[in-house]
Amino acid sequence: MPVDTQPFRREIKSIGGVDIQVMYYFDVALDKWLSVTETTFMHARNSMNYAGYLRSINGVQETGTHGPMVPYDCTIVWVALMAENTPDTNAQIWSNGANLGALTWNSGAEYYATDIDVDQGQNISVNILLNGLGVQPNRPIATMGMRWRL
Repeated sequence: MPVDTQPFRREIKSIGGVDIQVMYYFDVALDKWLSVTETTFMHARNSMNYAGYLRSINGVQETGTHGPMVPYDCTIVWVALMAENTPDTNAQIWSNGANLGALTWNSGAEYYATDIDVDQGQNISVNILLNGLGVQPNRPIATMGMRWRL
């Protein structure tokens, strides 16, 4: 924890011209201040043996530079992947045209990564790519957990 600080702090953030209060805690493992609350983004595809970018809930086709926009500086802290079969492939977290991290999905129909530490900037897209190698998932769903970052 930073020297001479409390374990929690409150900040005023402006999102779309609206001021809101955000409570933060110091995450010792990640060595950064993160919000107590969490936001989740979900991506999915109703296809068998699917490879490519997953779609967000609104169904818009995503790319390496087009996906849901994060309205604040945050850190992706976990990812969950699910499918009807047992894939043997890689899932990648993409943001603004850059691959931020790969996850090896080969241990069953459900995969959880809770050791993610990917910083994401404000107003930048984020999405999931299934890279097309190996056995692809049937009807995949991916969920990402994010916390605001100071």
